[in-house]
Amino acid sequence: MVRTVNRRWRNKERAARMGRIAASFARTVQATMTRGGFKLDLEPEPGTADSGDLETDLTELLVALGEGAKEEKVGAALLIDELHDVPPDQLAAVVGAAHRINQDQLPVILGGAGLPPVGRVLSDARSYAERLFTIAPIGQLTNEATQAAFEQPAADLQVAFEQDAVDALIEVSGGYPFFIQAYGKHAWDTAEDSPITEEDVRLAAPRAYQELVHSFFQPRYRRATPAERRYLHALADLNTETAISADVATALGHKNAAKASPQREGLLNKGLVYAPERGQIAFTVPQMDQYLRTLPDRND
Repeated sequence: MVRTVNRRWRNKERAARMGRIAASFARTVQATMTRGGFKLDLEPEPGTADSGDLETDLTELLVALGEGAKEEKVGAALLIDELHDVPPDQLAAVVGAAHRINQDQLPVILGGAGLPPVGRVLSDARSYAERLFTIAPIGQLTNEATQAAFEQPAADLQVAFEQDAVDALIEVSGGYPFFIQAYGKHAWDTAEDSPITEEDVRLAAPRAYQELVHSFFQPRYRRATPAERRYLHALADLNTETAISADVATALGHKNAAKASPQREGLLNKGLVYAPERGQIAFTVPQMDQYLRTLPDRND
């Protein structure tokens, strides 16, 4: 950000002050909340973005950025990935800063991407977050977009797919971007020449799936406690895209749905499941139920 400001802003005095404010913020954040973190080799701006209160300091940093951007007639954006995993105190600071920017009508946009619980996480951080942010579900790619994701990068390197191979890749990936990457990579590595065939995909699919098991499914499963894992298996065994929470409790042997509430709440907080509607429950990532049903040991 500082490099961009120094390079592009015509008001060099304001650009230099922006750098000093960023240095103040970096020094304060480094001292209070990061492991390893970052620093800027600039003299800080005393009294600005250095209070030690994250919301106050982040707000002052982004307000300074927004005021400069407004003068320069440009915009700025802060984009955060895995937004659902941001610690609550930090997310509250982000929402608070966004609120101030909105009030001052500064040309700074805050955006993020996350799993389905992100709306709930934002509301928990600040009750007014729903008025500040528009939440747009993305979902899985269409078959046409999935086909393009496989074919276009390969075409750039003069490699083609047989249609049967693409159809097979669409089916196994389910249109989920990370799965598209995994299956596409292994199909590419397996094929000896162009075009990539359905047989190449058939040979590559088990390797891609094992990679997903170790890098995608297992890490999520291992975040759950034994009791939470039993809840996950009960949900998977219902074999439905969205389940009724009471049905999961019944499958666990509980006559009262409230008995399963601690496990449900724990899984919600860990982002392993989400509630599409009140009284409903679903997995946050695709094919998690299929993975769970393959486990020979329900506590593996």
